[in-house]
Amino acid sequence: MKHYYLTPLLLCSAVSLANEQTSDTSWYDFLQQKRDGDGFFSAGIVVQNSQGLYRAVGFKVRPEFKGAYYFNNGLFIEYPGLSDKFDSQFAVGYNLGTTENWEFDVLLSMAHGVLNYRGAQSSFKKDASPYLGVRAIGTLAGFDTMLVYGTNSNKMDYSNGLYGAAWLGKS
Repeated sequence: MKHYYLTPLLLCSAVSLANEQTSDTSWYDFLQQKRDGDGFFSAGIVVQNSQGLYRAVGFKVRPEFKGAYYFNNGLFIEYPGLSDKFDSQFAVGYNLGTTENWEFDVLLSMAHGVLNYRGAQSSFKKDASPYLGVRAIGTLAGFDTMLVYGTNSNKMDYSNGLYGAAWLGKS
């Protein structure tokens, strides 16, 4: 249970840091500032050599599609493309607010798609796990940063599941 506290701690730190950098901005101004309405769609060909628990070893060539649209009122829809491990799902959400370097969203998405594992000794199928959570995207120490924290939103199969993720990248 202790490892579930790390992502909310990072998220609160990001909120605190974002608030310090824009100290002349009130919370009302923060909640009124939304990401610009716009969208994108990209298509391409992916060549990959994958191996792992959920996929067979080998080279694959496949099409890749990614896209998103952000409305002026704060609503958005995103399609992250395909993963070499999981079936990707659409994500929908609402942009809570934006500062100079950070964006904060409420997000309904999937922690993973449907999993089909076939092994020599055993096999299983796991349905997609939806989550409802918060997401912070911004810059932290010169790195592009995304922090996500959520809870399982499937009340039919709720198992007190929590989802947390942190990504760092340099562009």
